[in-house]
Amino acid sequence: FNRQHLTVENISTTWQNFTASWQSGPGFPLELDGGVPRDIAAGSGSLNLITDTDIITYNRSGKQVKNTPHNLDDCAIQTSGSNSLLFGRGGKTFALYSKTAQIYQKTLEQTIIDGDVDSNGNVALATSSGRYLGEVVVYDRSKQQIYKWSSSDSYILSVDFGASGYLAVNT
Repeated sequence: FNRQHLTVENISTTWQNFTASWQSGPGFPLELDGGVPRDIAAGSGSLNLITDTDIITYNRSGKQVKNTPHNLDDCAIQTSGSNSLLFGRGGKTFALYSKTAQIYQKTLEQTIIDGDVDSNGNVALATSSGRYLGEVVVYDRSKQQIYKWSSSDSYILSVDFGASGYLAVNT
């Protein structure tokens, strides 16, 4: 365990995620209230549904634990543990979510091609670049950039945090 992760905000988020996981719900299948489904991802004990207007999270028993509006086009979602990354392919904005709330949102200067999140809340994004064929940027859970790599010989197609925690880049 890393001491830098022991903050009031992280403890609060962990507690909210834990209690949300145990609330009872109507079970599955679920009936959607509105919006057009765009993407779906399973996390640790949760199901994340992206519609054209909202990110909705359900726990194991079908209880809705989060319904947050978003304004992203062509949305994609990646989930790891209790963290979810929402980004617009071809857009410039991404957001990191816990099971119950948005942790942060950020707008980049570059266009987002692909993204992934790990169980610690680190976000990796493959982006376009004005000087290179592509770039990979990694942000930590606190929205701080912790890594950047630029490719001058290959286009970057995708990024993926593997089960081992290492970042793989597909060119």
